[in-house]
Amino acid sequence: MAQPQTLPEDHDAQRALEQRSLRNVRALIDKLEAEASAEKRTRNRAAWIAGIAVALLLAGFYGWAFHDRAREADGRVIVIPAPQQR
Repeated sequence: MAQPQTLPEDHDAQRALEQRSLRNVRALIDKLEAEASAEKRTRNRAAWIAGIAVALLLAGFYGWAFHDRAREADGRVIVIPAPQQR
């Protein structure tokens, strides 16, 4: 059985369709990569903000805890008697 001959126009149309399909796939991949990159930046930014918030809370708690202790010691004089000599 003889194979039907394809015309050069058919090859050109097929090639144009393949190229358009490849461009569409590349555009989709670029879009997905851009979205992934943006999501990563958002996660990093959120992690930094959370870390700074935790550090500020710890610093505030530390200052509050030791400020109260320092205030309690104000005005107190601790006298340590000298050892008695015999």
